[in-house]
Amino acid sequence: MRLNQTPATSSSSRATSLANRMTPAEAAALVEDLHAPLQPIDGHPTRYSMPSSLAPSTQQRRQLCAVVEHLAHSLEKLGDLAEREYEIGLLLHGYEKGKGSELNAGLLNAQFLKAVDGLPLAAVKDACERFTTGKTLLQTERGWRPSPDLFAEEVREGMIPLRGRLIRARRILDAEVYEPPTPEQIEKVKAAAEAYLEAHKFPAERRPGLDARDELPVHVLETVRPVTGNISHLIANLDRPKAVA
Repeated sequence: MRLNQTPATSSSSRATSLANRMTPAEAAALVEDLHAPLQPIDGHPTRYSMPSSLAPSTQQRRQLCAVVEHLAHSLEKLGDLAEREYEIGLLLHGYEKGKGSELNAGLLNAQFLKAVDGLPLAAVKDACERFTTGKTLLQTERGWRPSPDLFAEEVREGMIPLRGRLIRARRILDAEVYEPPTPEQIEKVKAAAEAYLEAHKFPAERRPGLDARDELPVHVLETVRPVTGNISHLIANLDRPKAVA
């Protein structure tokens, strides 16, 4: 995540500046820490919420925006052909030094370029570095030149955690932040349900519990659903005009 510094004259450049101050490990830790308290919203599998006490601060949101911008850029920018050829040429030079002609080296370089066609430059650079340091994600024979197909597979393997981190960072930024209900508010919800049951003369043995809600009319369901979930919404529903039963 080391990008060239540019003057902070726009929101984009300010985000880039923030990204420059974080290492990849720090960015990953920030996303994982803030993602941990997220809870899926019932009935909305792509929406999440978190209590306000665990929500990111203004500074953390700025850092998350910088992480999102950087990851999106890394996963989308293809780079020009010269940049890609340079990175792959450096990698192959270490394997092929003294082993063949310049013509053979050029043909091999072209095969690698074709294998990674359409893959982002940053992912290609990262894969080159992993092969150089012997820390590949896939099982490889250290010291042996990878085939073009294996190299492209290593590039794609390195993109998987980046895509996951980007999804989680966006999920945090889009999450709904709520104020957890107080014990008094929870009791108010329960009392509203009990009052309805009493008013409509439900026999004690037939009174539904808070987990058996299909016997309650819609306007009461809106009040008591779900007591085990985001109850701050339920409290707001208590103060709305009641529908006629």
